[in-house]
Amino acid sequence: MVLPEEMIEEILMKIPAGYVWDIRRVCKSWNALITHPQFASKHFQRNKNNATSFLLIAFCQRLRRKSLSLFRLNHHPHTLVDINSIAARRLDYFYLRNNFPDFFKELVVAGSINGIVCVSSFCKSITRFLALWNPAINRWKPIPLLPHKKMDHDYSSVGLAFDYLTDDYRIIRLVSVVTDADEPSSRIEMYSVNQDSWLDAATSSPFPYFTTQPNCSVVVKGIPYWSRNYQDFYYPYCEFQSNVIATVDPHTGLYKEILYPQIVTNENTTVHPFNFMDSLAVLIYENSNPKMFRVYALDEKSHGANWINLCTSAPTSLQSTNMCILRCFQDAGKIIVVGWNYDDRRRSFLYNLQTDSLCHTIGMDALRPRWDETYYHVESLVCLDGMEPIQREENINNNECSGSAGP
Repeated sequence: MVLPEEMIEEILMKIPAGYVWDIRRVCKSWNALITHPQFASKHFQRNKNNATSFLLIAFCQRLRRKSLSLFRLNHHPHTLVDINSIAARRLDYFYLRNNFPDFFKELVVAGSINGIVCVSSFCKSITRFLALWNPAINRWKPIPLLPHKKMDHDYSSVGLAFDYLTDDYRIIRLVSVVTDADEPSSRIEMYSVNQDSWLDAATSSPFPYFTTQPNCSVVVKGIPYWSRNYQDFYYPYCEFQSNVIATVDPHTGLYKEILYPQIVTNENTTVHPFNFMDSLAVLIYENSNPKMFRVYALDEKSHGANWINLCTSAPTSLQSTNMCILRCFQDAGKIIVVGWNYDDRRRSFLYNLQTDSLCHTIGMDALRPRWDETYYHVESLVCLDGMEPIQREENINNNECSGSAGP
């Protein structure tokens, strides 16, 4: 019995991306269907709401290196289940496919859009390697770097972007510059996948912004955003920008600053940008008595930085804890907060802001997760022009900080 082509496509649409990619070898007609860009787009749109997952880098102390892990969130109860790490049983297909070469210990995740992940390697905080990677199909595209300039400082920051006007994946780098007057500033470098080259950004001259973090804070509708993180406290000249979120338009390359909500007024207040319902939002945590949570979303229809208050609460379950908020993200319309509980041997926890429920994560503390490199990620079959299979890690010579590296 031969199934109609429409029925075969309908069945394949319901299968996870990694499995679909494996079975493309069944026959030529299946391979042609699965590798077609239109099928990849339809498959992603249909499946993106069926599974919630996010990608992070966890540091493995035993091996003295970082390892990439994909986590999914179980809803009952709220626990993180690792399907690719030393703490897991490695039963999922993702582990079998993930042979990503850790060129340096400084490997950093810098965004995820439509299943495409931007990764970079740093040596002394200078970008040494850059690639776009689809972990579901085990393919990547190394990106050539622009020559390093003598006046560049010891920091550059990378963010993945998507230009919907030209249907183009882009990589944006903020490269810090120190002038003769010792005034910190940055310039923009922007790479286009469609043109396979670095473009001239609209903001060509240096602008007064400086960040020590190697990756953007959050990506919302293809736009990367940068904000101050804990490392910036060590740099006095970052204080003047402590109340802004920086962003770059992926179409024009224009740089823009967005002021925090006016409620942020003291040193005991921390701000965590995140993606809420495809809008830029911020979680404002006031370490006061009582501890307060405020969530604001940016009104995109307004011309200025007009923030709308979504909720304000003083959660009872967190009043007696000595905590540090690490990350915030949206899951199925709910706001999930990630943090450390210092009173409980620095155990990590997940907190549901809507239900005021707190739970400790399972197996996370041993992994030493880098929450500042965590992004919402949905697997896809998207294969960009120039992507190629990743070699086995044992077949790659990992020379740290030896300049640009390739597969």
